[in-house]
Amino acid sequence: MDDTLIRRVMPNSAETEKAVIGCILMDKDKMTDVADILVPDDFYHSEYRAIYQAMVQINAEGRPVDLVTVIERLRTMNVPPEICSLEFMKEVADSEATAANAKHYAKIIKEKCRICDISEFDIFVFRL
Repeated sequence: MDDTLIRRVMPNSAETEKAVIGCILMDKDKMTDVADILVPDDFYHSEYRAIYQAMVQINAEGRPVDLVTVIERLRTMNVPPEICSLEFMKEVADSEATAANAKHYAKIIKEKCRICDISEFDIFVFRL
């Protein structure tokens, strides 16, 4: 069967991914809550995956996760310049998210990731 017929967009929510990162930037203590649920590969959108990866690395080093440290880390990670720009990062930080909901947002991302994993497996089996 033609691959174009079974190609589809996997379940994702850019708004939720942006929200969880915004929550961490608003309240550094949310990093621990979110890190208990998510790994970088749970993020569907590459820009948010890169930002979260930077946050995880910074946190693992025992350094504060904030706008400045994340931008600096992103600049060392070979990501497109627009992702590590102050303007883009401010937009992410200024999301309409509420820091109190960080754990809830993380669970939404995790659930969408699980659905993607199941869908990818189904496609793999279908191709056999």
